[in-house]
Amino acid sequence: MVQWDKMPNHVWLSVVFVVVCATILTYLLTMWAIKYVNASVVGIYSYVQPFLASIIAVSMGKDTLTISKILIGFFIFTGVYLVSYTGKYIERNRTDTNRVKGATYKRTS
Repeated sequence: MVQWDKMPNHVWLSVVFVVVCATILTYLLTMWAIKYVNASVVGIYSYVQPFLASIIAVSMGKDTLTISKILIGFFIFTGVYLVSYTGKYIERNRTDTNRVKGATYKRTS
């Protein structure tokens, strides 16, 4: 059983930091960024953050680089690339089936 009353203050401050800064503030900043930047750019940054955190942790000697981490990073970036590329491909090759060639349309409100 956890003795909550024996928990040191620095542990409580760490919990508050993780909840407020690393969770709530991150989501709020993500929503704010989507207003000003394309959602795909925000998504790419969201996927790059764990990758950068891993690089920093390994370079500081706090973590080790394993083949599974390399593969996971590869799959993440491949997925982001495929989603970005597929979206651009679809947008370039989209045809509007509701329009008739040569017809003029009035804009309605």
